[in-house]
Amino acid sequence: MGRAGRGGGGGFGGGSFGGFRGFGSHSGSSRSSWSSGSHSSWGGSYHRHYNSGPRFYYFGGSRYSGRDNHNGSSNKLSLIIFIVIMALSIISELSEYVDFNSNNGNSSGSSSITASTVNREKFDDAEKYYIEGLWYKDELDWIKKSSTLESGMKYFYEKTGIQPFLYITGDYFEDNEALKVRATEIYDEYFDDEAHLVVVFSEHDSRYRCCYLTGVQSKTVIDSEAGEILLDYIDHYYYSDMDEDEFFARSFREAADRMMRVTPKYGWIAFIFILVIILTVIIFIWWKKKKKHRLDEMKQAEDILNSDLNEFGSGSYKFDSSTDIPTDSSVEELKKKYDN
Repeated sequence: MGRAGRGGGGGFGGGSFGGFRGFGSHSGSSRSSWSSGSHSSWGGSYHRHYNSGPRFYYFGGSRYSGRDNHNGSSNKLSLIIFIVIMALSIISELSEYVDFNSNNGNSSGSSSITASTVNREKFDDAEKYYIEGLWYKDELDWIKKSSTLESGMKYFYEKTGIQPFLYITGDYFEDNEALKVRATEIYDEYFDDEAHLVVVFSEHDSRYRCCYLTGVQSKTVIDSEAGEILLDYIDHYYYSDMDEDEFFARSFREAADRMMRVTPKYGWIAFIFILVIILTVIIFIWWKKKKKHRLDEMKQAEDILNSDLNEFGSGSYKFDSSTDIPTDSSVEELKKKYDN
């Protein structure tokens, strides 16, 4: 079966219960089946969602040519505004992928992922509790390439030291309490220790519910924040065009990377980036203005010299008999300036 319809329905998180195992959950609208094969649709509407990457906005202005200072100033201002708007646009787009602002809430299809605020250490006894080949149970026949899914889950295990187990089902759960009970049953059915992580993903009647359950020992690594990170990635990639095995694999892989290090803050980098751009533009405009001023001086000097030579040729100049240099004051000043 394929993932059902994409839509509204915000997710929500849960905390621990009973003081022992850790639990958290998300829910949301599901999506129509779009993949080929034996998958069937649960119904609901679906609109493909594409991340097109950074968008660039153009701020126009008339082209400049000639020596019109007013047009030149206008185009310089347009250039500055264009660069600033472009920089802000890029930063705005990048904020979906890096943490200018963290979001601890959840919304279906949101690209904002919970930030990791603490340093976590890999579980020491990982090998002691490792069970070969026990990675998932798929009651919906979603997973077509088990190697793809397992590669992501193995990466999660190698990074965190906690072996995850994914349970995909079409069972209906009235609320989170019922989901929690079922997750506990699954944990006890497959594991007799407290060092694993169980993720239960259920899609039924155009809705999905997803939760995680950690053992007492695995909770030392997969705390509530780390659990929210994993649920956020699953929620995010659920609304992508990836195959089911790929979106689960990528969710586990990227969640492991994020939860095992503190998420950096890029706000100050953005500020420096914008400042450097603005300073670069200012320096460039200053240099252009200085160059234009120099060219104007040279042009003026050339015009004066040509004018004086024409007057000299017409016999209107008086000469100093000892130097044969015209006595016109403007020519004398230019001669002194360029001799120096």
